[in-house]
Amino acid sequence: MGWSLFSACSDDVGYRTEAALAPQATDGGSNLVDRFARDANDDGPAGGIDGGARDADDGLAGGIDGRSPDTTDDGLANGNDDGPRVGIDASPGDVDDGGPPNALDGGLSYADARGDAEAVDGPVAPVIDVYSLLDEMSDLERLAHPARQRFRTFLASSYDRSSATPAVSSDTPTGWYANDDRGNFYGAKVDASGSSVGVMLEVDGPGCITRIWSATPDGTVRIYLDYATTPTLEVSMGDLLSGQIAPFLPPFAGVTAGGGNLEFPIPFQKHVKITWDDSHGYYQVTYRIYEDPSTVVQSFDLASLDTSKLNLAKTRLLAPILPAGNIVNSQAVLTAASPELTIEASPAGEEVVALQVNPTSVDASSLRSSVLSLRFDGKETVRAPLGDFFGAGPGLLPHATLPLAVSAGGQLTARFVMPFATSAVVRIDAAAGLEATVTATHRAAVFDGGTYYFHAHWSARGPMSVRPFRDILLADLVGEGSYVGTFLAVGNSSTAWWGEGDEKVWVDDDTFPSLFGTGTEDYFGQGTCSPELYNHPFRAQTLAAGDGLVEGANGLFSMLRTHILDPIRFSTALQFDMELWHWDESAQVTFDNVSYFYLATSATDNLPLPTAQDFRLSPLGQ
Repeated sequence: MGWSLFSACSDDVGYRTEAALAPQATDGGSNLVDRFARDANDDGPAGGIDGGARDADDGLAGGIDGRSPDTTDDGLANGNDDGPRVGIDASPGDVDDGGPPNALDGGLSYADARGDAEAVDGPVAPVIDVYSLLDEMSDLERLAHPARQRFRTFLASSYDRSSATPAVSSDTPTGWYANDDRGNFYGAKVDASGSSVGVMLEVDGPGCITRIWSATPDGTVRIYLDYATTPTLEVSMGDLLSGQIAPFLPPFAGVTAGGGNLEFPIPFQKHVKITWDDSHGYYQVTYRIYEDPSTVVQSFDLASLDTSKLNLAKTRLLAPILPAGNIVNSQAVLTAASPELTIEASPAGEEVVALQVNPTSVDASSLRSSVLSLRFDGKETVRAPLGDFFGAGPGLLPHATLPLAVSAGGQLTARFVMPFATSAVVRIDAAAGLEATVTATHRAAVFDGGTYYFHAHWSARGPMSVRPFRDILLADLVGEGSYVGTFLAVGNSSTAWWGEGDEKVWVDDDTFPSLFGTGTEDYFGQGTCSPELYNHPFRAQTLAAGDGLVEGANGLFSMLRTHILDPIRFSTALQFDMELWHWDESAQVTFDNVSYFYLATSATDNLPLPTAQDFRLSPLGQ
């Protein structure tokens, strides 16, 4: 099932350069107790939407299944909905629209590499519009730097509103672990026909919608921008999230493993309101709010979209592009006797823009027990199983996303940008008999005080009981940085479904999560316990047991989600919890994951480093 993105079924990585496109120019329990101590336990939302939390989760843009990425323009019906606001007060936010301008001192600065007009001369903030945001969807280098125009990422969702007061654990699915995650809105409106509709989101700008997800996409959705009484978009939710409405065609929208997804930027200057007339639906809306209220955002205008620029954005999503600059390939065969490849930086700094590994053994045991270590400027920031680091495992599970890919021939590729000031070391402590050809593609790039280090943290948990209900801590970060992805491998001893748990992401001084989701499979853009395998530029499911029913889920699961347009930026702290919520109280699970993030040089990752025992295969569901 699914579709082949890039070269998932071959050994050809298929790199292109920016120049090629130039003519188009245009039990790991949560540390919740610590959070209680820090935040003094607020039983109400932290600046939430109309008495509810600013919560968040993401289903990313949809499964294509071979459909061509064509685009046309579409006139859409109008409607009316002019009720009172139910919004968040212009929430401060932080993030993403480029890195800081740097002096060109022997290497490319971030701004210069991007071709930004203000690369050297100073703070002329560019206007944010749909095209600059489309550029962000494929610009992995932005993640390695602070945003030029700071923002915060939030999630509005249909999470159970009785989840109001945090609790370390519970013997019953109530309160913090309640699971009635459908039909919950941030108020109601009366539309032009006199019918009541639910408000999915209402918030002041400047900002941008980055994703809409639902597993029950019935009825009509309406999006109103800048206090307009006529919706900018009024369409069938099912058609929108399945990629049937231009210009929101694949890969911008589509269905993956039962989840309908839209991953397309809809910017707004003053205000946005989204309503839906399905009173019982599941939904998530991911959005960003710019911290500076004077940030200039050009609101989305369907009629003015440039088809050639949309096609360029699609091309960049569906084929990887090496950044501009003088690209160098450093290569070595790593063995037990010679396990390291060292790269020296240019005088001003360097960045790895692609890392490829071709191991001689690709069985599940070898890829899990061989350990990939990355050190930048003497500091180890990655220690993970060789296979799982690349977004799939256990074993060789072909997939292709924009930042991570594995080919059927055994080539493992990472395209997350990895900056360093003086040196980078790639090390593989290999399973017996395994050797690996490693190619690091890198270029000169200024490393300054605003540059982040790339990190990937592997954690292995279980086998463990699924009771009591509790949150599993996937990331505990202090300082400044950006959370950019999650890989999850689950082993399930039971035929019952394991993935009802919501993600809860606490950012900076949150007293309630900025992102509060509706289920583990929903976070990965899926729905309905589907075992469908798929690839998408931002996510993949590469292994899934069962028959798609709640009572047919015994075995192993492997799934990946990356946050490219929706990085979760933080200034002082980030805590990422994933709820462990299983239908079978007697079940056992293994819950293994890689969390991908960037940290400023002074920031810290507080989770314990993995031990030798953490590189085991799950004994469940084999």
